[in-house]
Amino acid sequence: MSLTFVDLYTAVQDLTPTQISVAQAKSAVNRAYFSIVRLRPWLGVNFTDAFVSQPDKTDGTIALTQGSSTIVGTNTTFAASDVGRYLRVGARVLVRVTGYTDPTHLTLQIPWGESTILTTGYALVTLRYTLPTTVERIIRLSGPQWFLVRRNLTLIDAYDPLRVMRNVPLIFTEVEIVNGVKEYELWPIPNQYDTYTRQCRLVITPLVKDSDVPLISPEAIMWRASKEMSKKLYSRTGDQSWNATAVGYDEDYKDTLDAMIREDRRQRGSHPIVFDAEDASPIYDPGFLAFQRAWVALGLGAIAGAPTGGYGGGGYGGG
Repeated sequence: MSLTFVDLYTAVQDLTPTQISVAQAKSAVNRAYFSIVRLRPWLGVNFTDAFVSQPDKTDGTIALTQGSSTIVGTNTTFAASDVGRYLRVGARVLVRVTGYTDPTHLTLQIPWGESTILTTGYALVTLRYTLPTTVERIIRLSGPQWFLVRRNLTLIDAYDPLRVMRNVPLIFTEVEIVNGVKEYELWPIPNQYDTYTRQCRLVITPLVKDSDVPLISPEAIMWRASKEMSKKLYSRTGDQSWNATAVGYDEDYKDTLDAMIREDRRQRGSHPIVFDAEDASPIYDPGFLAFQRAWVALGLGAIAGAPTGGYGGGGYGGG
């Protein structure tokens, strides 16, 4: 049975209840918790889930009125899940959809600023995907054919500013926070439904409730927090016995930490250390090499100069 927050701070306070308050013990436990979490990308603080890529929706036609935020569809199948997608009409810049009324009516983030269009083809583009609130960032993302490589949005903006490219994605972007929601892009924009798996880093929050359980070894947290408080007691009182106690707790902490690292490496498989994509130099990053192979396989080497009538260009469904 794992130790809970109350078990941890009680153990720290029990060093000397007359000199360590509950608040001090709780703070020491949380400091130890965050200090250990920051040491390495522990698998225990990772979260893995799956999501399905969304190709463009193009069924039916739409009408747009200058100065109005309403999209009026004919033979369309709009759904609540279309909120957050982007509307593309011709080669215009994409505009985000922020509201759903019924299968023939959506609301744009800003009013349509151009001339009224009575009927036109369109595309609802899933430009961005969201992360759960419990997730801090993406560590790795894999699709049906290969692992995607994390890159900055600036790269995509340079190659494909209007997001006309459609194919199997090669890239996922750094997470951006928009109105409190964590979002990222896949690029090229998927041209079909596929299942993707993402490994994410969980948001680490302080232990607050007595029943809270840390995401890493509670024993290591207890030893480190006890060592810290013993050091403080030595500094406060000058009693050499507290310094000796701190040394003992430090040895317990190091032994537990070594065991944690060995187990973490064992769970990772044959590679004793696995870097996050942002932790490794591209020269030595296997994901970067895989990205290069996929880049060549999809013929994207000359993407910056791709003609509008070529792969992925000149409309919403290219590729």
